[in-house]
Amino acid sequence: MHNLNKKERDMLILKGADLDSAVASALGMRHVVIDGLCVVNMSDDMMSGKRFSPSSVWSDGGPIIESYSIGVEPTYGYGDPGSMWCAKWVPLDEEEFTVDNLNMGYGETPLIAAMRTLVAMKTYNNLLYTAALSITSTR
Repeated sequence: MHNLNKKERDMLILKGADLDSAVASALGMRHVVIDGLCVVNMSDDMMSGKRFSPSSVWSDGGPIIESYSIGVEPTYGYGDPGSMWCAKWVPLDEEEFTVDNLNMGYGETPLIAAMRTLVAMKTYNNLLYTAALSITSTR
């Protein structure tokens, strides 16, 4: 299993516009943070866009949770101190399941926990893909 470095660990405790920006990046969305707000779908001249707040607005975060089959539940005192929600992503295909691809995130709200999980899932899977490429390219 991959041990997270400081940058990766910091990604898992993101909040607000920083978390929203990390989600936009993980989803490959064109975005910018302006005055503490994440704005997506920027035009070429960067003059128009839509606020994107998946960590606090259900109409932004809910479809992501559904699309990626992220489960959210109360922690009942488990997890990081101060966290009340845990989100988990497990591949739907049992053949793909390993302990390495069980990604979890914690947060003060269901949306924060789920978006941290998405960032962890995308980041970790990209790390695995990059590692696999580097191994096969050295053969």
